[in-house]
Amino acid sequence: VMTVARRPLRAALAVLLWLCLTWGASGLVQEKAHSVSTPLAAQVGVSTGSGRLSQGSEFCLYNRVGVDIVDTAAVIQDPYDWDEEKYRPDHNFVHLSIPSKTQMCQHMENYRYADEYQWTLTVFFRGGGKATVPINQGDALWGQRGHRPGVDSDVPDLFAIETVDKSDHRLQIELFSERDGTGLAPGHQANRTLLSGN
Repeated sequence: VMTVARRPLRAALAVLLWLCLTWGASGLVQEKAHSVSTPLAAQVGVSTGSGRLSQGSEFCLYNRVGVDIVDTAAVIQDPYDWDEEKYRPDHNFVHLSIPSKTQMCQHMENYRYADEYQWTLTVFFRGGGKATVPINQGDALWGQRGHRPGVDSDVPDLFAIETVDKSDHRLQIELFSERDGTGLAPGHQANRTLLSGN
């Protein structure tokens, strides 16, 4: 009787063990397949972050306006797009001072399975005036071609140019003002004409 009673228990344990092993192996195979189909993870350098897989990128702001930036603010669209709060723009690109003709760069950690990494950056200039620029940090990860993002600003003739360094996963926004005579760095005039469509 004892032998007969143990058989269903053994069978149930065997099925449970088989399910655990199958599920674990399936998860590993799927993760490996996803990694193979997403070479970007290997290129960027995947870290475990706060328990979720993340991929690093860099954001740089170059102040080419002839006035110092005395403060910055950042608003992210979706917290799920980011991994590790200290590497989110609303944590590491706020309350910064960026003198004229200098740049500031910060490391970002993006959740690798998110679709977009949208955020907005607002800068405040010495003596008054501000500008807000929409940013998609995903451009740095996906190697999207730079463009001329729209700028909401009360500073006359201020515009921005985005450039992307695919090899370093760096997205850079450069702020210019035509009125203060800062001009453009070599090569930017052609880019500006191309990006603006003029």
